[in-house]
Amino acid sequence: MPAGIAFNSSEQPEGIQGAGNARVADGSQRVRLGLLGLHLIYFALLHGIYVYYLSRFWAYTGFIWAFDEQKLALSIPIFALYVYLIPVKPDARTIFLNIFASLYLAPSLVLFTMAGKPVSSVAVISFSAFLVYAVSAIRLPPLKIFEARPVELIWLLACLSWALVLFFYLFGGFRYFNLNLSRVYEFREEATEAVPLLFSYLSSIFSKIIVLFGVLAAIIYRKYLAAGVFIAASIVLFGLTSHKGIIFYPLFTVVIYYALRRSLSYAAVLRLLIAALLLCFFDAFMYNEVGDSSFWGWFASLFVRRGLMLPPLLDYFHIDFFWTNPRYFWADSKISLGLVRNPYGISSPYLIGQMYFGDPTMGANTGFIGSGFAQAGYFGSTLYSIGVGLALALINAHAKRQGVPFVTALMASQVMTMFVSSDFVTLFINHGLLFAFLLLGVIGSPEPERPTGRTLAAA
Repeated sequence: MPAGIAFNSSEQPEGIQGAGNARVADGSQRVRLGLLGLHLIYFALLHGIYVYYLSRFWAYTGFIWAFDEQKLALSIPIFALYVYLIPVKPDARTIFLNIFASLYLAPSLVLFTMAGKPVSSVAVISFSAFLVYAVSAIRLPPLKIFEARPVELIWLLACLSWALVLFFYLFGGFRYFNLNLSRVYEFREEATEAVPLLFSYLSSIFSKIIVLFGVLAAIIYRKYLAAGVFIAASIVLFGLTSHKGIIFYPLFTVVIYYALRRSLSYAAVLRLLIAALLLCFFDAFMYNEVGDSSFWGWFASLFVRRGLMLPPLLDYFHIDFFWTNPRYFWADSKISLGLVRNPYGISSPYLIGQMYFGDPTMGANTGFIGSGFAQAGYFGSTLYSIGVGLALALINAHAKRQGVPFVTALMASQVMTMFVSSDFVTLFINHGLLFAFLLLGVIGSPEPERPTGRTLAAA
């Protein structure tokens, strides 16, 4: 056979084709088991940092010590089965299922084991997780409204971003302009009330979707001046709204994009998470030795307590409270058309903040599981899980059409918000998820080259 010419798989002799398939299957199995091993090491370290740090210093906030060996024996196979079922494919669905496993499911099961959470609550969480896994496997076609070249939209969207800033100025929004990260909570409520409600909706769409798309497209096409214009708009929008996430979204998005362009490997992410937990052990040790008069303990608190463990803890609080108390049935949502009465007079995040933290001003925002259960119990969490699964399936369809690094990076902040910090309907209508899908439906692939095709899980 001449050099450079290969058999088409359908033309290969049966024995050669079968041997090739067996090698591919064997390689995928090794990758799957390697990923499972890293996930379990991470899972074990999460238990360790809970024992050594959270239960010792943060028990008064809900991270109590109530270890149960039987719950540990149940949580390990639940987590291992979920991880093992995640496909070994270079696609967006695989990325987000791995993220959900490590950043949400694992901390939830640690709380189940270590903090005495009831079996009924972990049943809701586990069923929701497996439902998301199953529904996200549905093959949906991407939206195709019309197709515009992304490069043609860059300056148009940049001008619209600054037009929004101008309207903020005209309506007096600059009265509460603030760039001090330490003072955002002082200005946020006043800044929101200073402008019409429509502006809050538009600022969310622009900061979480349009600016991110503009930055990514500008970098891909090497229009760095345009990228700077979008980043400047993001900084000004942060100053106008005092939502600090706005200034981090572009950086977060660009880092994810370049990381995925380099390698579609979740094993690398798990190694970083393991390294971060080891650093948290050292940070907690120094905090224990020196005390709270120094900066020690800051990283462990931010990463483990606030980033990993608090979102599932709030889900448990939501499930616990609404297990026996009246549900909202979307009383505070536009979809109920005002026909349902709010049984408490306040929204569920503030109700949970009042009931479990004694602070009625604290918004205990939670993701699709806790918020779904607050709306309608098992039915609500099941409905939201189906919605999340369909959203991941649609994102995956667009990633196949427009490139995994681009679509995954663009949608990452929306998906993370959906997992841990927003009601699904609220995210879809008010926080830009619907607009994000519409935007994906009108653009083609902005990537001059397709990803290399390395499997996501490959080391």
